[in-house]
Amino acid sequence: LGATNCYEGSPNESIFSREHPEWRIDGLLKYEVPEVRRYILSLFEEVIQIGAESLSIDWCRYPHSVTSKETVTGFFRELRALADRYEQLHGRPIDILTRFPARGVPGWQFMDYSTWVEEGLVDFLAPSRLFDRVMNFDISEYVEAVRGTKVKLLPEVGDGEGNSPMPGMW
Repeated sequence: LGATNCYEGSPNESIFSREHPEWRIDGLLKYEVPEVRRYILSLFEEVIQIGAESLSIDWCRYPHSVTSKETVTGFFRELRALADRYEQLHGRPIDILTRFPARGVPGWQFMDYSTWVEEGLVDFLAPSRLFDRVMNFDISEYVEAVRGTKVKLLPEVGDGEGNSPMPGMW
């Protein structure tokens, strides 16, 4: 779901983005704006209604669409509430996977993954590099964060050539 990039000025730009240019920064919708979060949540709700069994949000794709931990964690609380509501209605869980910048990758400082795990806001954590930039990161802090929980860790540890054996973006 490419909810944040509004493809400003192109035929792919959403009506929502065209109607609210004040809610964009650098061509991206700003999660800090409550109306933007409601819009993005409505897109997730639509995919659930048509049968999605899991949701994925990729903070690496456009890491500068958020500027605070509180915004990201607040969004996950809203997304988890949406997924839980549909689980109660349909009797099946809706998993949430998030790919996010690992420590040192631009935007990492806004990713409070330990709170997401503690509060049960996500089912899969996928700390990652950004694009094909060669960068190694220590996964031990993520291993520790999920230890003893139901959250699964899927670190993006591919070779940068798209050959990662793990499911996900690459």
